[in-house]
Amino acid sequence: MKAVVTDELARENLKASIALLLEKRGMSRYRLARLTGESDQTIKNVADGVHMPRAGLLSRLAEAFGVTMDELVNPKRDASRPKRSQKKMQSVA
Repeated sequence: MKAVVTDELARENLKASIALLLEKRGMSRYRLARLTGESDQTIKNVADGVHMPRAGLLSRLAEAFGVTMDELVNPKRDASRPKRSQKKMQSVA
């Protein structure tokens, strides 16, 4: 059975992802706003978990951070997590 994702949980996941990615990339919210073409206030509201952005902005946020939209909205699927080793992957094939 799949877990139900509420709007509140989705906003909290995105808030955590944005905070982590801003820190990892050494990027400011101001820079993120410029890269996405959004206002400082819009980025603040999304980064603070006040609003859940539409797909277009999610896509631009992911692109600005260099991650997929899935990695952006699902912190547990963070790109920095270790992947299966190449050797292990070859043995599966």
